[in-house]
Amino acid sequence: MKRTGIIMAGMLLLGVASTSYAQEFKPDYIRNNAVLQIETRVDAKTEFDGDIFKTYGECKNFNFVLKGKLSERISYKFRHRLNRATVGDDKFLNATDHAWIAFNASDNFVITAGKQTVALGGFEYDYAPIDMYIPSILYDNIPGYKIGLDFGYLFGKNDWHFQVVNGSLAPSEKDATHSYLTYSFALNGQYVDGINYRHSVNFYEYGKGKFINMIALGHQFNIGKFCLEADLTNRAYTDDMELFKDYTLTGNFKYDFGKVVGFVKLGYDENGYEVPTPNVIGAREAQMIYGFGIEYFPFTSRSIRFHGYYSNCRYDMLNTAKTGTNLINIGLRWDVRVL
Repeated sequence: MKRTGIIMAGMLLLGVASTSYAQEFKPDYIRNNAVLQIETRVDAKTEFDGDIFKTYGECKNFNFVLKGKLSERISYKFRHRLNRATVGDDKFLNATDHAWIAFNASDNFVITAGKQTVALGGFEYDYAPIDMYIPSILYDNIPGYKIGLDFGYLFGKNDWHFQVVNGSLAPSEKDATHSYLTYSFALNGQYVDGINYRHSVNFYEYGKGKFINMIALGHQFNIGKFCLEADLTNRAYTDDMELFKDYTLTGNFKYDFGKVVGFVKLGYDENGYEVPTPNVIGAREAQMIYGFGIEYFPFTSRSIRFHGYYSNCRYDMLNTAKTGTNLINIGLRWDVRVL
């Protein structure tokens, strides 16, 4: 009943907002504020580890993006991956990251409805797939985009959110006998100039009445051209679980030289328990990732980006540490604005 009440309240607020601002709809305003663009990334990869040595090309992303405003208080975004299969529970929207509309009910209160980014804290999780180089287990295994409602309150350089979306760790809809949901409370903003934060408390339902609780603490420190992004996410799904025994820790160091950005990334995922964390990480599993690389932007607009990096993954760290796949990646990303 509590779940139903939350959803009905959200739909009621959404209906009030859409009724209030429907009369502001102006076709000429739409044309003047719409942005249509194509985003593409292609990579040449070489993987090697012991007997494995393979080189291949990959179109990692081919995105169609439409975004803009319907009025001063209503905005929207649609981002669809044309190189991804439209199968699964969401069918066509399975290949869609964003398909939302946002209503500014007031200068401080925003309601967002549709497929959107799941409000899990940390800076790594906020990277779009087209910009991700060396992902953690957390980033790889928890879906980043789901359909739902987000209620945001903005004040100064900060925003607080309560979000309800489809279950990110739930069984497929065709096999489900229960409506699985994910509840998130997120705090984003700035402590002082140069120090930003992205924190959240999340409840991922993976079984009927069973939740994985995550506490994510993300900090970004900016000093001149240097940037450090440090994230810690703790996971628990039973009452007797300890802090920092099932967690993800990442650090991303960047330095902006102008047209060139250099970066070094480190990450560690661990589950020290004898049982797996459902749909996230196996029992007594640990993985270390590290790598370094550069991005080169030939134009001020940064609409074209060349990138190259090396990464390594070491897994089974709690038992016998093994060297995972080494990867050398050289790639190109470009954005083409059509409208």
